[in-house]
Amino acid sequence: MRQQNIVGTYGSYRLIFPDIEAFKYDNNFIRVESIGSNPVGARISVRNGNTNQIRVLRYMSELSEITFDLNNLFSELWDENYVFNLFYIQIAPLNDNSIDNGAIYSFIVNLNNGKTLPYRSHTSERKIYLFDDMLANFQMFFNNSGTFSINGTDYNVSRGHNTLNITDAVGNSSEFSGCFDFQNTGTLTTTIVGVNEITTNSANLNLQFKTGSYNKVEPIITAGDIWKDKTSLWNPEKFCIDFERVSICNDYDSFLLAYTNTDGCERMVAGKIIREIKESASTNIYNRNETIFNYPQRFITKRDVTLRLYFDDVSKFSSFTDLEFSPKVWFKNYQGVWTECSLKTLTLVEDEGDFKDYEVEINILN
Repeated sequence: MRQQNIVGTYGSYRLIFPDIEAFKYDNNFIRVESIGSNPVGARISVRNGNTNQIRVLRYMSELSEITFDLNNLFSELWDENYVFNLFYIQIAPLNDNSIDNGAIYSFIVNLNNGKTLPYRSHTSERKIYLFDDMLANFQMFFNNSGTFSINGTDYNVSRGHNTLNITDAVGNSSEFSGCFDFQNTGTLTTTIVGVNEITTNSANLNLQFKTGSYNKVEPIITAGDIWKDKTSLWNPEKFCIDFERVSICNDYDSFLLAYTNTDGCERMVAGKIIREIKESASTNIYNRNETIFNYPQRFITKRDVTLRLYFDDVSKFSSFTDLEFSPKVWFKNYQGVWTECSLKTLTLVEDEGDFKDYEVEINILN
């Protein structure tokens, strides 16, 4: 979360609001505090930069602080056509139920379709299974701007969500590494630190300029997860990721699943179908008065079909268990078309150290 102290016309305020790179399934909120004991309120304006749709919250509190939950607004304004959504947000503190024009503060948020975990940082996966469907639009989240190199091909990447066409760089390679390097060029850099809207189509930007050797985002010092292995406490300015290119078998029971990891990036994994579970259909019985007999008719209201899948030798350095947090899951059907389904269960069935076997149940018809 970010924090900003503002001195207005009628009072002073402390504003607490989301980081520039936020995640849709976190607890996203804005807190406005009166520096003193005066009651405070706020008018919160949230605009989706992709669709220009706007929602406004306004409330006056009897206390010296007030918190606004942004999650419902973000969900309502979210545009599924984009992998992340840009939001323009304005905070206008209220003093005695009137806007303190001298304390209006605006900022932007890149909202990623993911979730922050307390035991693992973002950009923590060190193994990615790569399929042909992913090459033209490979998605990756980075904590800093820099260079991402694959097989001698360099990609300039920005902090946050990136979509790269890595088809040519991968070529025919089956196993390779991709390495990130924070590039400190020492040149002048510009960061947007605030946005003051004039109309829905124009705004004044507050820019911050930096020169010399200090253009990285702070305070990202270390990253990784709770396990004391190669993902623990790594340097986010320079790291490598192992890629394994996977080919789909033509066996009748082969299965390809796609999901969104906690960084908000698309990932895929291949498994085997080990069981199809068809539960009894729910129906309504009715009669049609067309003959002297009441012939029963049936209207099907629900028909559950569940698939049990098996995934073996899954690297613990991959994001496979992010399946549990993925807002949507897809499978590739018999026509090669991606079709939405839902996750029911994910069970660890065998632990072999760095590699694990899982059983997953998904619902493909309801």
